Amino acid sequence: MRLRRLSSALLLLALAACEDAVPLGGSDLALEVLLPQDPVTTGQAFPLTLVARWSKTLPDLQAPPQLERGFAPLVLVREGSERSETSTHVEVRHLFRAYAFTRTDVTLAPVTWAFSGGRTEAQVRADTPRLLVRVRPAVDASDPGSPEVPEDLLPEPSAGTPWLVALAALLLLGGLGVWSRRRSRSRTPEVAPAPPPPGPEAVLARLRATDPANPALQILGLATILREEVTLRWGVPAAQRTSSETLRTLSQRAVPTAVLAPLARVLYAADAVKFGAHVPLAAEGAEALAAAVSSVEAGSGSSA
Repeated sequence: MRLRRLSSALLLLALAACEDAVPLGGSDLALEVLLPQDPVTTGQAFPLTLVARWSKTLPDLQAPPQLERGFAPLVLVREGSERSETSTHVEVRHLFRAYAFTRTDVTLAPVTWAFSGGRTEAQVRADTPRLLVRVRPAVDASDPGSPEVPEDLLPEPSAGTPWLVALAALLLLGGLGVWSRRRSRSRTPEVAPAPPPPGPEAVLARLRATDPANPALQILGLATILREEVTLRWGVPAAQRTSSETLRTLSQRAVPTAVLAPLARVLYAADAVKFGAHVPLAAEGAEALAAAVSSVEAGSGSSA
């Protein structure tokens, strides 16, 4: 019984020693690439693993940047890494999701990688082996596979069926067109006539309601009211035009001078306040109010 226990212990020690002793092929750093044994399909992902194994006599090595580019024309997407250690060596598995976008086999030439580590950033170089990746197209022209047909085939249409379908479609479209026209006519809203412009009394009341305590705001308000009056009574969009353009258009429409002259005084006074930073006095505000009232009263008997 004691002899059996001693033999079992010696066997376990031997197995442990064999597990720790990983051959490095005469080099302190060894690289290995793991690929699927079966052919890969064009455009479909397959696993690729780069195994880096080095002796613990070296410092902790770091993989070079842009490791994926060394496997061109394969396209690699990094998924992570796995690290394991024994008493004699360190092993890091770099896991990738690889794609082959060719229709023929891919041969990967050996690539020399420089792993660096330690305080001195010493580099240790090793080569990956030459690899052959067998690629199988998703659809092979020489072997496309069995044809795919529906289980229950539809019956063949009779010779007169297309003409009947076309005639029915024409009748349906014609009926829809007639119905749509009748519906649109029945729903056409009546356009209400535009309201007449306010009477001169309402406009004069708004002019006189401007605040004389602030001449600048009073002049700007008078100009705004007059521009609205010009738009409604004379049909000139004065709010979208400059003062000169507004006065020129009204002159071309033969608007009386009794309307234009006081209107020009108010518009140019407002331009001086708005664009020229002019600070008017109370007397200027009173003069602008009198000119605005005179323009409205002179045009109350005229129309566009």
